[in-house]
Amino acid sequence: MKEIERLQGNLPSTILVMVCAYNEEKYLLSCLESIASSVRLSGAPHRFRIVCVDNSSTDNTWDVAHNFSAPPVRYEAIKIQHSPLCVSRNSYKFYSDFDYVAYLDADGGVDLRWAKSLLDTIDSTKPDIISGPVLNLLKTDNQSGLWEVFYDSSIYGSDDYLIGANMCFSSVFLHSADGFPQVFEPRGDETCLLLKAKLLGLDVNVNYHKNIIAYNHFPDGKKDFLKEQFYDGIRSSQIVRLWTKHNVNFLNVSFRLVRLLGLLSSLILVPISCLGAVSCFLVSICLIFLRHPHFIIRVFKKVIQRSNAASLIDGLAVLLSFYVFDLGFLKGFLSKNPVSKEFIFTSSCPNRAMLDD
Repeated sequence: MKEIERLQGNLPSTILVMVCAYNEEKYLLSCLESIASSVRLSGAPHRFRIVCVDNSSTDNTWDVAHNFSAPPVRYEAIKIQHSPLCVSRNSYKFYSDFDYVAYLDADGGVDLRWAKSLLDTIDSTKPDIISGPVLNLLKTDNQSGLWEVFYDSSIYGSDDYLIGANMCFSSVFLHSADGFPQVFEPRGDETCLLLKAKLLGLDVNVNYHKNIIAYNHFPDGKKDFLKEQFYDGIRSSQIVRLWTKHNVNFLNVSFRLVRLLGLLSSLILVPISCLGAVSCFLVSICLIFLRHPHFIIRVFKKVIQRSNAASLIDGLAVLLSFYVFDLGFLKGFLSKNPVSKEFIFTSSCPNRAMLDD
């Protein structure tokens, strides 16, 4: 009877909050406490259920997860056999009494208003997919502002971009897509889910809300950021090669190659001709801007605001990341593709791990 009433909209939506953890004993407790505090302050803790999924950690993550409690908030911990993150996220399949699934990273947390803002959004619009900003958990004097600028869904101006550390799906959407596909192990499963949904003809519009704020533990160095962009470029090329036509792929590769050659030429011409170097650099920058005008404007708009930790150097690092991404894309395109179309349509349910008495 409750299921029928829920489908008819007579019952308020319930939210399953999934925290997938692997070797996160250092941050997990504070993460769970922040979620529980936010849920309590929402005024409707009965509409939430927090589930920590321990991916067979080799440290004390399970002890932290198993011993945590947060009355009156419903909470439980489960342990699964070690699997890629995308499989761990499919742990929602163990449950049936929910309307939405929210995903948060175990090395992060949420703002105190997160739960209430999420409920307000769901109750008012009942969207299929929800996203919000991800801010840096640790405020340091290092270059963490770079991540805070880049991992903000609002700057992309796109309906098909998600940040895995702060996303929420309706149960109808997840069941229609049959969960996350198993394509890449470390990253990119949310992007692959959106691609899978699009190929299945499902609605993939992402509803961004600035008050649904999550936090994450971002590395401080720019080197780590640029390294991730390089490997994201490789993964992007592997996906693009499966679904785009050969002439489109040729134009895509040519565009990225010209962009890189423009930057390289400007560096070579510096000791020979400053005017030539500036001209080549401007052509290269224009190629970035023409393809991502809204992104570039929003990045530097955020950089000059005083409400965040980002600096002009962080904005320039984001600009540099386009070239690093291009290098990864070209490397992936010229390598043998380990991804097949069948991977996109896969969906695995994790297996529960045997627990010691």
